[in-house]
Formats: sequence, C-alpha cells, structure tokens
Amino acid sequence: SLERFEATCVPSIDWITVNKTSGMLSYSGSDMSGEYPGHDSAQCLLTAQHVEHDKEPEEVKALFSVMRLRIWASMTYEKGVSARVGRPIVPVSLVQKPPDGKVTRKDSNSGREFWISLSDPSDKIAVPWALPPAVLSVTCTGAEHTMKWSRQTGQVTIRGQHAFVIDPQNGIVSGTPQVDLPQQLGRSTLMVECHIAAGGDHYDSVLMTTIYVQLADDTCFIEKATDEPIWAVKLTGLASTCRAECRKQKDCGAYFELDGSCFVQTSGSEVAGARAELYEPNTIAVRGQCEEGKSCLQVEAPLGEFLEGSYCPKGLLHSQPSYKTKALAGSELVVFQSDAKGAGHLMFSQQATHVRFEKYDKRGS
Repeated sequence: SLERFEATCVPSIDWITVNKTSGMLSYSGSDMSGEYPGHDSAQCLLTAQHVEHDKEPEEVKALFSVMRLRIWASMTYEKGVSARVGRPIVPVSLVQKPPDGKVTRKDSNSGREFWISLSDPSDKIAVPWALPPAVLSVTCTGAEHTMKWSRQTGQVTIRGQHAFVIDPQNGIVSGTPQVDLPQQLGRSTLMVECHIAAGGDHYDSVLMTTIYVQLADDTCFIEKATDEPIWAVKLTGLASTCRAECRKQKDCGAYFELDGSCFVQTSGSEVAGARAELYEPNTIAVRGQCEEGKSCLQVEAPLGEFLEGSYCPKGLLHSQPSYKTKALAGSELVVFQSDAKGAGHLMFSQQATHVRFEKYDKRGS
C-alpha cells in the first residue's frame, strides 16, 4: 500500500494540497472568479512510501502538472452599438467586468489591459487572463417586436430581415444591418435591447448582461421654402405624424402641412383612393439622405432656444462627430452623442456644459 504522501511544486504554489493518507489532491485557493496572487501553473512531484509486509518502505514518485483556470465573475460589453442600415458595424466585444471600484484601461504602448482604481489612478493591476464563457442564449426585442437569434450563425433577424450578428462563441456584435423596419414604423431609428446569457463547463452559474443596439436609417427631411404650386395628396385618418407617414412610403419624396392637414408627394397620382391636387404651401420638407458627421443638423430646442440653429460637421472630437455652429458664441465645437438607450446629448468643447434631451430633433440641411 502507499502511505505518507507529499507534494512539492516548482514554482512554489499554495493552492494545491495533498491528503497525506490517501494522496488525493485538492484545490485550496480562493474562488476561481476572484482576485488572488501567486502563480497559475506549476510542475509538481508527488512522493509516497510503498509499504509491504516484512519489507523496507520504498519511495515512489510521480510527476504531474497543475494549472488553475480563472473564470469571469461577471461580464459586460465595451459600449453600446449605434449602427446605420447598410453599413458594417464596428465589432463590439463582450468582456469581463472589472471588480467594483475599478475601470479597464489599455496601455497605448504595450497594448496590455489594466484594472485601475477609480479613487487612486496609481493603483492598477494587469487584467489576468481568464477562461471566457460561451454564449448560451440571446433574447432581443425592438419596437414591441420579438427578434430571432440563430444559435448556429449568431444572426439576429426581425420579420426575416437581417439586423446584426451576436457571435454564439464569443458574443461579439457585428454585421451589416439590412432591415427597413425603422422606415416601416415611420421612425428614423429602432432601439433593440438584447439580453445575453453565457456560461460553460467550468462555470457554476450563468452570467447575464444587456446590450442596446440602435439601428438608424439615413433618411432625413430638409425644409425648403417654395413659391410654386405643388401636386400632392391629402392624407386623412393619420395614426402618426405627417413626417412618419411620408417616411413609411418608399415613394414619398416630400411632405408639407397646411391648415392642420398632411400632404405628401409620391410617384403615383393617388394614395389610398385620394387623388393628387395642386396646393400652395410656403415650405415643404424634401426627403434626403443624411449621415452623422457628414450632414449639417438643424437643431430645435423648445426649452432652450439659445441652442437652436444650424450645426455643420467639423471632423471628430474624442472619436465622436463634432459640429460648428454660429448659434453659440464662445463654443467652437459641439459633439452630439447618443447614450445606450438613445437619449441625445450635446457636449460643448469650450464650456463645461452638458445639456440633455430625451429626444432631440436632427434634420439634414
């Protein structure tokens, strides 16, 4: 029989113990998802005494390797996704969430990631490698519609149209949206909320996180003055705004409102039984294509008229499109941002001002 087991490891580790009687190895370190010092692997020598009746004990040896795998304690996405229909999404990764009170930062020289304390920036530790979880399930909803996720391809679809991809292995969000649902709903954007569950063989519990994906089309409406009669169809019984009704119709090139009624210009001579007639509006909203960072914006702010005016692109500022405006004296650049849930923000580069709008009106000009 074998007795008096002992184990010696190089480098020395304190998270493996051996039962001196049975020789059973046990892990005695901290929780696998926690922080702990020391080495994560070692080469070990196990020795024991082979004892037989009426014979001298003989030492026997066995070499073995040990490695402890870290796992994620929790997970999150690097950021939300703002995607434009027909344009590739810059991939957004699923990452392990830093411990409470810390943020993740990447060293620009070495490329290594560190967890840095919010209270003391000098307090930092290198992000330890950990075994990432695999995606188990994805549930997405948008505009009261349930979206489907393919476990094989990761494709997220709505009404059979491709929206984006959530990789079934690593959870990376990517793809090129092809949906026209925002237009069908008469909206410029569609906010999608996705709940991701992940785990694996080494995980005792399922990790959960949420990511918001904003899908936007490039349709905008540019207001122009007119002094000529215009052929248009009068719409009645509207369930939404005049602009939304025009957006829903692919052949609607312009709209205007006159005496509280909605009128649209389409390629046909009638819409829903109503025939086109001549009208004389003062202004008309012409359909166009606009893109953030490339098109000027006309901002309307009923609760802050000093902000109203035309904002035109001037390049990037802190990786966000920036705009120049004559409306604000003393502010060179303005950055429009959307948070994870689509709320709009104005950030002024020369003023410590942060104005929040739950909804802001962006129009190309």
